[in-house]
Amino acid sequence: DACRFQGSEDVQVAAFECLVQIATEYYDFLMPYMNLIGPLTWEMIKASSEKVAIPAMEFWSTVCDEEIYLTDLVESGQAGGRQSLNLINQAIQHLVPLLNVTLTRRTTEDDDDTWNLAMAAGTCLGLVAQVVGDNCVDLVLSFVNENFQNPDWKYREAAVLAYGSIMEGPTAEKLQPLVLRSYGAMVMSLRDQNVAVRDTIAWTLGRIAQFHPSIVPVKELMPVLGEKLRDVPRVSSNICWVIQVLAESQPTNGTLTPPTTVMSEFFITLAQLLLEVVARPDADERQLRMAAYNALSVLV
Repeated sequence: DACRFQGSEDVQVAAFECLVQIATEYYDFLMPYMNLIGPLTWEMIKASSEKVAIPAMEFWSTVCDEEIYLTDLVESGQAGGRQSLNLINQAIQHLVPLLNVTLTRRTTEDDDDTWNLAMAAGTCLGLVAQVVGDNCVDLVLSFVNENFQNPDWKYREAAVLAYGSIMEGPTAEKLQPLVLRSYGAMVMSLRDQNVAVRDTIAWTLGRIAQFHPSIVPVKELMPVLGEKLRDVPRVSSNICWVIQVLAESQPTNGTLTPPTTVMSEFFITLAQLLLEVVARPDADERQLRMAAYNALSVLV
């Protein structure tokens, strides 16, 4: 009742924060109440202000955390008879489409690190992917395909953010053929006119490199990465991270790196570009200078 209380948003926020704590402390006892809690949280996420919707979203992120933790305990033989209630798997037909749509609730393309509902939805979707794996892929890809070329930048960015959020969790057998087909279009979208879309594209390319490095066409990608290192700091910083992740993913021989890798032929060009980034007058923004140094260090 407190969650639905219309007299004060502060009361609603406090009620959902209590639910989050209950999910953490008493996960094993949630099942009988989920037919009430589930629709209630979805209603609040859809219709309430960010102030109320974010803690309602946090309930589902917390359930994901608990189910990931329990899965790890079971795999290590330390569960002591506890097991996952599979609440997320039971809810994905409602939860994932809601998260997809909530990703579009950005109010501005400005570079703002303030925690907001779209960020909360992206975080929750990433956790859902870790819990349910392949079961969420088709639901997310349907949203991505519908909105990747949407005229509204908020929907384009949401599509890319949803795509990047599911890179961890689903199997390579499920994701890699899909990523291979879409990778070229993703790279070309680094030239999108909207800075928020370019920023999220760069982050998504880093996620692909992090979890599926074997399918990244390094030789085709490097010229575009070099070009986008000159973009605004929020984009350039993520491009530095892509370079760092790609360098970290190169094969090693024990503790030694082979004398030549697929990135070797680009070393001089990338090193020069990264040193240019370090010297930029705006390199203090978005920790760009640190990102460039990190990328250069791993590249060396």
